[in-house]
Amino acid sequence: MPKNGEFSLDEAELVQEYIETSNAPSDEEELQVRLRCGLSVDGGVIQEGASVTLTPGMIVERPSDRGRRFRVQPFFPTDIVRLMGLKLWSIDEGFATMLTGMIEALQPKRVLEVGTNWGRSARAIAEGLHRNNEGTLITVDMIDFEIHKSGALLDHHKPRVKQVIGKTPMVYEEEAILRNLQGIDLAFLDGEHVEKGIKEDLAFVEDHRAEECIVLVDNTRDAMWPELEAFFDSYTDHPCVNLPTMCGTAMIHMKD
Repeated sequence: MPKNGEFSLDEAELVQEYIETSNAPSDEEELQVRLRCGLSVDGGVIQEGASVTLTPGMIVERPSDRGRRFRVQPFFPTDIVRLMGLKLWSIDEGFATMLTGMIEALQPKRVLEVGTNWGRSARAIAEGLHRNNEGTLITVDMIDFEIHKSGALLDHHKPRVKQVIGKTPMVYEEEAILRNLQGIDLAFLDGEHVEKGIKEDLAFVEDHRAEECIVLVDNTRDAMWPELEAFFDSYTDHPCVNLPTMCGTAMIHMKD
């Protein structure tokens, strides 16, 4: 989600171009982009503003605020996306693997995601549900990237995923599927990255959760969103640990 729920003009143009080109070109076509952040591609560091050719399936490295580098798909889903000034708005591949594994290990029946974006985390969650052969995911975002059609979800993921379009927190009351939702036993919150927004999201989960619920919050050790790190430094409502993932992930254990 963008800051305060609003895209800048530049970000809005990127979103529109993504929507218009997400189903284009063949897998053999290369992607030429101008980078906005330092990346490592095939062992060489590409500086901000430089041009680099990306190909389908390529993994690049994204530096974190704390000096480590993480593997990220430069475009997702696998359809070619032509974006001049690429931004890596996605979880890294290591976290995606961990998220799938957590779903397998915890075996949740009802999962809520806030902040679908292009669907990388939704796919990771759905894959875990598929391997468990049980459970459903409701994923919420104010922008519709049509993850059931874009290639973000594979065919065997789709029956387990319900996409809801709307802006939080209003959508929690506007959509019956959310208003009547009960028994959330795992939530992944990657929507509003400010204190007010995360409080609203956590309050919704608290009111609609099962007796025991694991909540993951993304971007909690991210220099771009200092409010979140400060919030979780003093969070005491439930046991919580702030993991040093690429952008930081708070893990909360809600339990009666």
